[in-house]
Amino acid sequence: METAPDLPDAESTVNNFRILVAEDHPANRLLLGSLLQRLGYRNVDLCEDGAAAWQALADIAREPVRLLITDLYMPGLDGLALASRIRAAEAAGGMRLPILALTATTRCEALERCREAGIDAVLTKPVGLAELRDGIARLPRVAGPTAARRDGGCGPR
Repeated sequence: METAPDLPDAESTVNNFRILVAEDHPANRLLLGSLLQRLGYRNVDLCEDGAAAWQALADIAREPVRLLITDLYMPGLDGLALASRIRAAEAAGGMRLPILALTATTRCEALERCREAGIDAVLTKPVGLAELRDGIARLPRVAGPTAARRDGGCGPR
């Protein structure tokens, strides 16, 4: 049985940490929102696909997104294409957005495609509270413009 981690206190910066979630399946989208709230994140935007997430990134310029959690395979603009688009925009001189991908597959080809798209880490569905917490903890922090990690976070740890 999974136990809930200690939640951050009300003064914690976690409460102001904006997260964008792109997930096409409504139940998974709601589950991710709920798990993130249980982890203490209060500023979470839920999008139904990659295109909506891309638009949300443009619309939230006043308060930058600090983390993107995306499903890999969605209709339209999927997580791989979304990550590639974000990395291309960052190459023009933006802050590096940590990207955590979720997928039901563990095939090597999918992990290689994640690396190529610039995804920082991949979690396999179904994702529980502890896995999500640990996946977020392993991501690079947002401190300013940085180079992509060589392994894209998809390799062994």
